[in-house]
Amino acid sequence: MEQLRPFSIVGIDFGGPLYTKKSDNKNYIFLFTCGVTRAVHLEMVDNLTTETFLLALRRFIACRGSCSEIWSENARTFKKAELELKHLWTIISHPIVKDFYASHKIHWRFIVEKAAWWGGFYERLIRSVKLALRKIIGKTTLFQEELETLLIEIEGVLSSRPLTYVFSEFQEPVPPNPAHMLLGRIVNSLSPARPTINSNLSNRKMVIKRFNYRERLINIPECALNINCRKYLI
Repeated sequence: MEQLRPFSIVGIDFGGPLYTKKSDNKNYIFLFTCGVTRAVHLEMVDNLTTETFLLALRRFIACRGSCSEIWSENARTFKKAELELKHLWTIISHPIVKDFYASHKIHWRFIVEKAAWWGGFYERLIRSVKLALRKIIGKTTLFQEELETLLIEIEGVLSSRPLTYVFSEFQEPVPPNPAHMLLGRIVNSLSPARPTINSNLSNRKMVIKRFNYRERLINIPECALNINCRKYLI
């Protein structure tokens, strides 16, 4: 078994189009999935050009560090896909993109034809992103800043999903998750302010106990408490 740095091996997938208020542009999502920790990184772009893809790739590398391998669908899969996905294949195979990952010593690898399960570790997560968007906003159209914020929050939730069995007993250990392996801690949502407790209350100890218990629950990854985590498959 080889020990690798997070995001040293990456699977890339694509989602969209997404629409925003006061704009006729189509927005797309590039999903980068860590093959080591199963963490997720999302980049939203407003077009599918070679230059835009390279900028998204550069942002990813600047944030997560350079990767040694990137996995994606093979040429035949792209050719059988929708028009926009075919365009993504054109971008990936563009000489400028090839020069970029060659100069950064990145090996771009394609899954074997008729072996779609090779890409399961990133394809499953783009479905989770789409499901989260559908559950949260439905047919509602957001402003671009709102959509970008929502995608980052979805990224945080997916990177906090449990990778092992979630115990029913609270005293059992919290299951590991990608964010914990990346940061050494759990990614929390914004916690509520600590309530003011009157020292004269007879049930003060009980209130403190309940609040501490509630805080510990908040520290458990959100998706462990979300019904969507039942649909997650490593």
